[in-house]
Amino acid sequence: MKIQILDVKQGTSNRQVAEKSIDISEITRRLTVTPGKLFLNEENDQIMIRPKAWFRAVNGQEENIFSIEAEYMVFFRLTEIGEQTPEQVLSGNHALIEKLHKYSQIAVGVHLQMELNLTAIDSGMPIWEGEYIEG
Repeated sequence: MKIQILDVKQGTSNRQVAEKSIDISEITRRLTVTPGKLFLNEENDQIMIRPKAWFRAVNGQEENIFSIEAEYMVFFRLTEIGEQTPEQVLSGNHALIEKLHKYSQIAVGVHLQMELNLTAIDSGMPIWEGEYIEG
């Protein structure tokens, strides 16, 4: 079985920028991504997870320089699952569900880093694809 991340979309977000006169020495960045609910779309066999992300940059006095809090939607597809439906594969497979949640958090972190220009990914590169090995 393979897991594909098809897309990552940002939903509602709240951004805050500090006033112009703030001290920007000793900048610390924090990124937190919390797991979201899992939804299954039986019409197109896609799995969607809705994690939330929070990024904050503060100075040495813990004053907010920039922060963003956003909801995301991460879309997955399971391939090479034979005659089973995604619902059958997910049913009772807690390890696979945990992996999907972990991968959604990673995808959101990468997406947010790209949005903030903290890292770059080649344009022709797939978001992610990996093989799930039960064990």
